Amino acid sequence: MSTANEAQFKAGLDALPRVLGEPVEGWLLRLAEAQDTSRLPSHAAAQLLRVVACSDFAAGVVIRNWDWLVRNVATFCEPDGGFVASSINAIDGDASPDLVQSELRRTRNCEMLRILWREVCAIASLDETLQDLSDLADQMLEAGVRHAERFLEPRYGHVVTAEGQRVPLVVLGMGKLGGRELNFSSDIDVIFLYPDDGETNG
Repeated sequence: MSTANEAQFKAGLDALPRVLGEPVEGWLLRLAEAQDTSRLPSHAAAQLLRVVACSDFAAGVVIRNWDWLVRNVATFCEPDGGFVASSINAIDGDASPDLVQSELRRTRNCEMLRILWREVCAIASLDETLQDLSDLADQMLEAGVRHAERFLEPRYGHVVTAEGQRVPLVVLGMGKLGGRELNFSSDIDVIFLYPDDGETNG
């Protein structure tokens, strides 16, 4: 392991209960074998171990997205770095369904890591965490619908009224999503609606 963050990692491990410290230390050794841990800003080293101790999901996301974490961890003190919007907008308009799904999944996982990091490290309030998770779900749904419509349009066209006006698909969030209280373990309950009668023109 690089010595650049060794003291911070040691302090972070010492601060954890033994039952958590041992598996986190093993995870840290695996990370150090695969990545240059000295690239992580020193202030984030102890925070990283706290987050990994709290979440196996976070541990996996860090391993798979180390370069992204190193580039973006300094922005975690801000409520929203605009990462989700920029990542979604960067998806090629001609991307295949598999590529779109992969990019959306990666974007979701990285943003979930950012939200979890802010929660575990007491950077965000509970209200901010619930709002961020609800906003993330909204953005993922919007992007998913937009790309699904692009994939289906060549075969089915659009839903249009008798006058030829396009009828947009509405995704109605129910439950915790509708109340802007989504948490980390929440499923999303949605209803897909069209606000007017119509037929597809494909």
